[in-house]
Amino acid sequence: MKLLYLLAFTLILSACVNAPHIAETNAELLVQGTWAEYVQDSEIKVYATYLPDGRYHSFGYFLPDFKKYFFADGYWRIEGDSSCIYITYLSTDDFAPGDVLCNRIVSLSEQEFVFDSGGVDVKMVKVSGVKL
Repeated sequence: MKLLYLLAFTLILSACVNAPHIAETNAELLVQGTWAEYVQDSEIKVYATYLPDGRYHSFGYFLPDFKKYFFADGYWRIEGDSSCIYITYLSTDDFAPGDVLCNRIVSLSEQEFVFDSGGVDVKMVKVSGVKL
């Protein structure tokens, strides 16, 4: 009988230890969709898509003239208070496949995603998946 209680206690304890953190789960659900970073509230600089299966795709332009652009593919994951992108393809030489880019999440809601990128807050607005 003691063995049965010990086994039950061990199962409950391991379930609690392995349970996902609620905030991370909420962040993972909130970040799914397509986001746009605007410049001066009118021109779109970057589109980024966070798919439910963990894939990440983005397309963007370089400032100041918007003549150069990039494509990126990878996988995304919320790690603690950061959003991380695991690069599998990037059309520029800035990063290589296998690089991991993590940015601290400043705020995240159903319609706005703000993260700290090297000391600069980057604001993105959801353009798909928004509940109206």
